[in-house]
Amino acid sequence: MDLIVVVSNDAYLRKTTSVLENIELEKARFQATKLGRASVKGGIDTDRIGPLISDFRIAARAVNTSGPLHLLYLIAPPDVVDTIQIDWSLLFDRISIMPQNEANLISLLGFPEGYILWKATGYPIKRKLDERPLRRLYVALALAELWQNRSTFPIWYVAERYKFSRGALQSTLTSAASLANSLAHALASEFSADSELWAFAHLLPEFAKKLAYCVSSELFPLMELPGVKRARARQLYNLGYCTLKDIACANSSDLTSRMAPFMSKRVANEIIQAAQMLVSEKADALFQEANEMISGVGTKSLLSQMADYLKFKPFSPKLAGLSNVNKVKFGSFGADFDEDEDLFE
Repeated sequence: MDLIVVVSNDAYLRKTTSVLENIELEKARFQATKLGRASVKGGIDTDRIGPLISDFRIAARAVNTSGPLHLLYLIAPPDVVDTIQIDWSLLFDRISIMPQNEANLISLLGFPEGYILWKATGYPIKRKLDERPLRRLYVALALAELWQNRSTFPIWYVAERYKFSRGALQSTLTSAASLANSLAHALASEFSADSELWAFAHLLPEFAKKLAYCVSSELFPLMELPGVKRARARQLYNLGYCTLKDIACANSSDLTSRMAPFMSKRVANEIIQAAQMLVSEKADALFQEANEMISGVGTKSLLSQMADYLKFKPFSPKLAGLSNVNKVKFGSFGADFDEDEDLFE
């Protein structure tokens, strides 16, 4: 799969894709293919983009979304896959207890049922197969345990079980989430009309976010706050602070008393101010989008008339605090948020 092709000047001006093999350089132009543009827009290594897209095309014919394993297999970082050493006994045990709804992934890899058993028992194998898909599956299984059982199996336990160092497993988790985001951008920019790949562009962004945070989707808004990690986000959610708006409208004294003894008043003020700033930014973005949508339209809706009216009215005392959010300094976050449980401890 080519990333760049050579076309004649005439073909370039006509925006056709006819490629000429024998052409004078003076009359030629280099033109990026769809795959090349996807590589640039997604920020993916040119050596990796082709095999990754091919894997997604194959997966599209039998993708398994009943669990995260298949998608984790597709976004397993290639650099990690190339260097990982498999614990064959552990891999065999994991496959043996794999749920039926995920077992079809093994058959898609094309390995004989006894191959992994032979490797686990040290049985000599006459014809060795390319084991890269199994290394990829091994990485995906480690990520799947972090995805599903974070409260039961912390990262240090999973790292020890799969023979990773903690830092290596944390880096693998971050790289997988980053690759999922990059692939989402690449697919959305160049393959949105592709009959096989268009769905992945919608599926991967939310998948990458959940993988990066390793929390359930209801905690995503709270994880946007600086210094708020999984444990604190869960505490806030259980106390009824479910959205950024809930935090932005909270009273620092009330928040401190409800979170006692795990939060000081100064930290509560900083979290509230950070939430106010994020809410303000999101509101500004929505207003700009609304203005762009109604620009040039003669008749204004009641909602747009109200928006124009509110532009010249002061905010209520509750909302007036949002006007000073740009003056907030976050330099003191580090020390105070050390009391929060680290995501990778």
